[in-house]
Amino acid sequence: MQANSSSTPTTLDVLVTRLVRDNTPTKLFSHASQPVLLLCKNIDPPYYRFLYERVGKDYDWVERLTVSDEVLAQMIQKPSVHIFVMMLGGAPAGYFEIEEGTDNDSYLQYFGLFPQYIGQGLGPWLLNQAIHSMLHQGAERIFVETCDRDHPKALMTYQRAGFQPMGREHRQITIPYHYEGNEHG
Repeated sequence: MQANSSSTPTTLDVLVTRLVRDNTPTKLFSHASQPVLLLCKNIDPPYYRFLYERVGKDYDWVERLTVSDEVLAQMIQKPSVHIFVMMLGGAPAGYFEIEEGTDNDSYLQYFGLFPQYIGQGLGPWLLNQAIHSMLHQGAERIFVETCDRDHPKALMTYQRAGFQPMGREHRQITIPYHYEGNEHG
């Protein structure tokens, strides 16, 4: 991260939409680019941060950039957390993180593509893989949240995959002054 000239954090108001999907089976589909999906067990915090920052920089994802390696490792290396990286041509192109909850609920915690792969139909493919993975693990319900700072097609993509809105709320996020993506301060 590079230092921002501003020395104070920026607070942004975001509108969050919570969505849910039942356990209706999904059919896996292919993609012409033939991406490969890798399950990363005990992912290293610096590598996770690389994925998180590449996917989320344009959408003000900062929460996991501001915690220590030790705290991040506790979050992402739990037995209930599964992180899958989409590879294209041997290089990472996106990822998703799922967490198994109680009562056969699963949560799509993070999901997205590296900027250069957006607009190629890979988002629906990756989401399809995430849903299939959670259903395969026995999920009865799948939850996800998106906000008005995420990609403009995020909500529509979730809805096309069978997610239904279940509520909206305003939240505030704080962009640290030192975050290089902070163009708001």
